Amino acid sequence: MRRILLIVVMLLLPVTSAMAVQVAITADVNAATHLHDGVKHKTVTIGYTATVDVRAFSLDINVDNGCNIGDSNLTGYKTGESIEPAQGGTKGYGIFPGRFRDSINPTTPNWSEPNYSPLTPLNSPGALNTGLGLPKIVVELGTLYKGDPNKPALSGNLFTFDVNSEGKSDCNMTVAVNALRGGIVDNNGVAITDTNLPFTKKVTFDCFYEGKVDGKGHVVTAAEVAMWNSPLVNKAACWCYQCHPRGDVDNGCTITSVDVLAARNAWPNSPIFGAYNPCSDIDYSGTITSVDILAVRNAWPNSPIFGPGCTGLVGGCP
Repeated sequence: MRRILLIVVMLLLPVTSAMAVQVAITADVNAATHLHDGVKHKTVTIGYTATVDVRAFSLDINVDNGCNIGDSNLTGYKTGESIEPAQGGTKGYGIFPGRFRDSINPTTPNWSEPNYSPLTPLNSPGALNTGLGLPKIVVELGTLYKGDPNKPALSGNLFTFDVNSEGKSDCNMTVAVNALRGGIVDNNGVAITDTNLPFTKKVTFDCFYEGKVDGKGHVVTAAEVAMWNSPLVNKAACWCYQCHPRGDVDNGCTITSVDVLAARNAWPNSPIFGAYNPCSDIDYSGTITSVDILAVRNAWPNSPIFGPGCTGLVGGCP
């Protein structure tokens, strides 16, 4: 029996080894949703981890469900040759084959040329109908270096971009190799096929974000977003309700005694000593105070107050 188990283990070893990829592409989605030109955005950073030296990357990045790649340029990428910092440069992938011919003079290269970026030129082979402001981009990054000290590290970030929601919901982002433009190649110009591509990652847009105009016309601040993300509030969905800033604690779209009592019972002052309830936190402060109690009371559309309630609120509830 022991001999059989040993044979089984020996047979499994090569299989386990073969499962390890030589190049893994990473896509880190920033946790914070931000507003740009009135549209919700999420920032994505594309990176890599390799066990072999990579000479170039050519990648397709797609988003679905009505999302687009942000219309501002890519950021966070290196330009120019890979040079050891001790020699006055930086290491990385700063040679962009698709744009090198059109934007760079090899004799006196200007690596700050604004048109020089990892984006493949519009309507190039393998990159038809792609570009910023569309659901798909094609990028290609390579490296030139002399001597091993100047070669890029085996891991790092390649570039950063935004995904925007265009007012729609969450979407999926897919990263794949662009084989027509070379894919991922090693120092010998041979395609590396042992990768983690393609893969798909969810891009989720928060409902409460800096710059959002809430149901009372208040512009949400960075500090309020930080509070929403804190363990105390724990991204409570009620802060996203359109009627919440008008005193609607239970998302009933009307202000009733239920809301008044919920606010009262969350008030941590004498004589009640209630437990903090984020849905009763009308002003996003992280505490329940008289400000919140009065907000609910003054919105209650019953006698003797006749408050505004949620009537006339554009966008409904939530």
